Amino acid sequence: SEALTALATINTGENRVEESFDLLKRAIEVKPNNVAARQRIAWMYAHNNNLDKALEEMKTAQNLDPQARATNIALAQLLNVARRPDEAITFSKRVLELNPKDETAKLRLAESFEQKRNFEEAEKLIREILRDDQNSPDALI
Repeated sequence: SEALTALATINTGENRVEESFDLLKRAIEVKPNNVAARQRIAWMYAHNNNLDKALEEMKTAQNLDPQARATNIALAQLLNVARRPDEAITFSKRVLELNPKDETAKLRLAESFEQKRNFEEAEKLIREILRDDQNSPDALI
């Protein structure tokens, strides 16, 4: 399963997306608890405008490894894209509980607050990021 996931990653980089997609499906079939395969296929579904399936796969990945930084941040990002900021906040905060200085989690949380029209909290988070890293390209956008 891990080898199939690695090969899928290579294929994606070489713009062989359909092959990559098939390999990820096979990787999950072989090993349903392959978090990396589920994360990668979730992003592929998202890029194919199938946000429901993307969220399903990313939630599965997050359930398999609930403390993983990357999966929690990715799930928060997809939930923000789906305009579900209340749910996204949960996963951004989970990352911040483990690392209160995590810039990406703060950005995802700021996006959620912005969607909720809580601009004061969103601005506060962006200012915290800039205080810690004045050159943060994501915070400056």
